[in-house]
Amino acid sequence: TTRGAEPDSPMHPRRFIRDSMLYAAGQYVYRVLLMARSLVAARVLGPQPFGDWNAIQLVMDYGLLATGGTFQGLDQVVPPRVVDGDRAELWRVKRAGLFNVLVLSLLYAGATLAYFTLTHGKIETAWGLRGIVVALTCVVLTNLGYYHLNLLRAHGNIPGVAAWYLLQGTVGAGLALAFLPRFGVWALLGGWLTGTAVASIGTLLRVRKIAPMRPACSSESLHLLRIGAPMYLYSASTILRSLDRVINLKFVGTLELGYYSLAVTAMTLLLYVPDSLSYVLYPQLLKLYRLGGERPEAIRAQVERTFRAQAVV
Repeated sequence: TTRGAEPDSPMHPRRFIRDSMLYAAGQYVYRVLLMARSLVAARVLGPQPFGDWNAIQLVMDYGLLATGGTFQGLDQVVPPRVVDGDRAELWRVKRAGLFNVLVLSLLYAGATLAYFTLTHGKIETAWGLRGIVVALTCVVLTNLGYYHLNLLRAHGNIPGVAAWYLLQGTVGAGLALAFLPRFGVWALLGGWLTGTAVASIGTLLRVRKIAPMRPACSSESLHLLRIGAPMYLYSASTILRSLDRVINLKFVGTLELGYYSLAVTAMTLLLYVPDSLSYVLYPQLLKLYRLGGERPEAIRAQVERTFRAQAVV
């Protein structure tokens, strides 16, 4: 049981509480930085350019869904294989995951660039193809970053995950605020690209022993998509929750989108405590489940304790 785990084990209650608090704190700092960037940008730029910024963010947000069920599949496959200790099989599925992330992200980038080349909507008018290329570069780097975060999480390195968000948020928001008066909305986009690149380089140093550098297509590539499909469909339903921004952009314009996005950013701060608990808990439950002979009883006590703690919070 988790009560009998070693203090340094990811399954130990103290380690679980520490990791959950660390991840939650990292998320709050990250989001506060982004909110500060949004508030200052809205004040300095005005609603119209701020709306342009939120419009290009839609391109980046939807790009995070481009990998299909790969991340959800890795979430379910990697932790049990870590427990099994079969390094060859573990490495094979990791390389297949990297293949999916790279290929699907690049397909999304190519299709999006082709779309904006052939059409001339509000986003293309505001940013031009140069801005869209920068945004798509952010998409590819972010998806690669999330792949590495997925592996860090599966191996119990939550501090490494929190560090990625802190680096991306601090560098991205810091550069944006520093250069906002001079470069306007381009400071926001350029700062975000730089922050994502810096965070990705920092993560590469942490994952060099647990993450492959070369992708490989195999039967595991389709297996990850198939096993991750149900949870991916749930994640993809977030598109419905962003349709309000698309509707604002399409029928009202970037001015109102700028006002609306500030309210949504503030509201989402309420969701980070349960999100942080589930983020840390999920791979540990999978490991406990495998160690306990894949019996629900093996994880029941941990789940009940977590629900009680979350209810109090």
